[in-house]
Amino acid sequence: MEQMAIPAEGIGVRIELESRQDGGEAARSVLAGRLYARDGALFLRYEEEGGRTRSLLRWDGRTLRLVRTGEIESAQTFDPGAVTGGYFRTPLGRFDLRMRTHRIQARADGPGLPMAWSWAYRLEAGGADAGEFVINLVIREDTHDE
Repeated sequence: MEQMAIPAEGIGVRIELESRQDGGEAARSVLAGRLYARDGALFLRYEEEGGRTRSLLRWDGRTLRLVRTGEIESAQTFDPGAVTGGYFRTPLGRFDLRMRTHRIQARADGPGLPMAWSWAYRLEAGGADAGEFVINLVIREDTHDE
């Protein structure tokens, strides 16, 4: 994927997030965020849960890492064909996670936005199978003034 020139301070973006578990109905959200490039990777920062959880996605061209802080804390790494570890912590407790990533795709029609990131994986939480997940993100430049 051709990388666009992104200023060091990043650009405001609108994120269309779709999550589907076990082929069921998709959960959809539209979120405001910031996209920036650093050290050969793209970073996407946004808030979830009404601002109570901050999320950061890092895409380096092969692996995707998701780190959440705030009310929900978690770390997950997605690496195609690999099993990776992570954790998920809420006020009710912490669970160890294992992800078996089937695919990651990042694509754009050109060197700019919009771009789409998607990944599919099987999740194990606390030693139990939690299902098959497919996540799709569409990242568009935010055209509203901040």
